[in-house]
Amino acid sequence: MNEGTKQSTGLLDESLHLRQVRRFMKGAGQKTFGIGVIPAVEDRRRQAALIAEEAGELIGGLGFSFEYLVEEAVEGFDLVETIDGALDLRVVSTGVLVMCGLPDVALQDLVDLNNLAKLGPGSSIREDGKLVKPDDHRAPDVGRMIADILIEQGETE
Repeated sequence: MNEGTKQSTGLLDESLHLRQVRRFMKGAGQKTFGIGVIPAVEDRRRQAALIAEEAGELIGGLGFSFEYLVEEAVEGFDLVETIDGALDLRVVSTGVLVMCGLPDVALQDLVDLNNLAKLGPGSSIREDGKLVKPDDHRAPDVGRMIADILIEQGETE
C-alpha cells in the first residue's frame, strides 16, 4: 500500500448479486439513486408492490395464501414456485438497497450476525416455530452503519 492511500474498511463492498440487480433495474428503466437521496413515492410504491408480488408467489409456492397463512394450506407445495419466489423476492428486496444507493455486504453481515446472536441464552422457540429473541437482545445498529457508509463514501469519492 502506498503512503497516503487509505485502506477501505469494507463498508462499501458490493456483492455480485447487488451489482447484477442494479444492472437489471437500470435495464428495466427503474431509477437507482445515490446515498442520501430519498426515492420518490412512485419508486418506493413500485418496489413495495414488487416485494408484495414476489412474497405472494413465495407464500403461494409454499402452499398458502396471505389470507390463510396461519391456517390450513390451500394448495400443495410447489418447489419450483417456492424457489423462484424466494429468489425473485431477494432480487426486489436487494433492489431496495440499490434504490437507496447502499452497498449490501457490510449491512447484510451486520444483520446476519445480529440474527445469529439471537440464538444465545434466553432465546426460545414459539409454538408456531418462530424464534423469540432474548429479552436483552439489541437490534443491529443499521442507522450507525449507514452513517459510517456515508462517511466512507465521502472519503473515497
